[in-house]
Amino acid sequence: VADDVLGPTPEQALLVAGNKELTLLAVGALYVVPYGVLNALEYWKSQLQTVELSEQFLQDNLFRRFTNYSEDSRAQVKESEMGLAMVQDVPDIVENGYMRLLEIVKYVGKLAVSSSFIVGENPDAGLPLVIAGTTIVAYVSQNYAKNIQYLEDVSDRQADIVEVMQEANQNHRLIADYFMRPQVQAVLEDRTQSLTDASLPTKGAAIANDYFPGYVS
Repeated sequence: VADDVLGPTPEQALLVAGNKELTLLAVGALYVVPYGVLNALEYWKSQLQTVELSEQFLQDNLFRRFTNYSEDSRAQVKESEMGLAMVQDVPDIVENGYMRLLEIVKYVGKLAVSSSFIVGENPDAGLPLVIAGTTIVAYVSQNYAKNIQYLEDVSDRQADIVEVMQEANQNHRLIADYFMRPQVQAVLEDRTQSLTDASLPTKGAAIANDYFPGYVS
């Protein structure tokens, strides 16, 4: 477009007939205005507090449920697990659960539109699209429970580490007086190693999930 405006022999009609300067301004506006609109919409979306209100709702009700536990039930819940659930598990559920579901709905809509266009242009593409969609659904169904278990294992190992830290802090004087620092250190190192071992399958599953759609397409 710039060559058509600035070149000595424009091949296309100017957006503003007979005026190169206004045409350049119009072309610039066509680039800047949509970008500004998208920026404004993204900012507006960020101020809806969808994530924040969802997390607040879950945290408030989780704590309310915890305070209404019986003594026996509350004794079965570790402080470290409750703390991680409030500050880590709840945001993870919202970000990778509820918000991810909204993204899936958006992508399914895009896929439906693009698929209908492809089939309209080439009816023979219908069968490959059905096979690809069925394969993806089967893959997700097969691996969903496994991925959730990987994440739960990581969360449990993190809770174990927090538990050791809390106990070491609460009983620091006792640990120091009885020269138990090496034993406590050994327990912590064992649990950090367990966290490392539990994290590897999670990362492997994430890479497999990222690359699988590429193989199908």
